[in-house]
Amino acid sequence: PVKNTSKAGKVDGNQQESWFRQAALVLSLAGPLLMTKVVTGIANNMARSVQSVILKNDFGFDEAMMGSMMSGQFAFGGIANAFLLAPLATLLGEKMEAVVWNC
Repeated sequence: PVKNTSKAGKVDGNQQESWFRQAALVLSLAGPLLMTKVVTGIANNMARSVQSVILKNDFGFDEAMMGSMMSGQFAFGGIANAFLLAPLATLLGEKMEAVVWNC
């Protein structure tokens, strides 16, 4: 048999950290980011789901106008990602964590 020389999950020598302790560590580090993703995802989905109703009922858009509006949103999103993300990253010190944190 091959001896496991990995230090993953070990505290001192042969003493192994429990799975629950490692899971708690991962959750404490990634938990705030996951919670932010869930909260913003819910808010964005709520806004997207009522957007067509608002455009149709309040602004009098027909199906063709709503399609044009959605196409424009997707096009602007692509243009913004293609041309505005690099200058924003440079402005924020080229650290992607800062770009993601501030956006």
